[in-house]
Amino acid sequence: MVIRKADVGPAFASSPASSGNDDFYRAALDESDLTLTGEAESPTFTSTVEFVTSQAYVYRTRAEADASWRRGTNAAGQKCLRDGLRREVQGTSVKLVSFRKLAFPKLAQRSLLYRAVADQQGVRIYLDLIALQHSRAQVAIVYGAGVSPPPPAEERRLAKLTAARMTKAMGGS
Repeated sequence: MVIRKADVGPAFASSPASSGNDDFYRAALDESDLTLTGEAESPTFTSTVEFVTSQAYVYRTRAEADASWRRGTNAAGQKCLRDGLRREVQGTSVKLVSFRKLAFPKLAQRSLLYRAVADQQGVRIYLDLIALQHSRAQVAIVYGAGVSPPPPAEERRLAKLTAARMTKAMGGS
């Protein structure tokens, strides 16, 4: 379900998935009552001014995936993500300028896009988080770019690819 090298093309170099814990939800939103039956992370693909990475999660039941979605996308989940981003840049020259939900096409049973904008010494940095859910599966795509926002057509193309993979993996259900 995750993004592959062939999906991003030759302009992007691949580096291994990070081994750090970048999960902003755990501190504020407990998922100890939910069971993950599958989890995967793509490498990070980078070009001169862009990067993209993705993670996939499969829950035991659709109800558990729905609960995770509600927790991660409600007001508390959004605040947790925003606060986590602020903590990540704290003590650096990067300042979080804004964090908001933007319109995004329904490419899966559930789809959304959050955009964080940061400033580093007068240079804008854009970080888009696309979340998709189909049945028991969820995929998160993080697309970052410097100077200008990530290309919307490319984000939609990558989201469509992962949505199709989720549908196939979940047997179309």
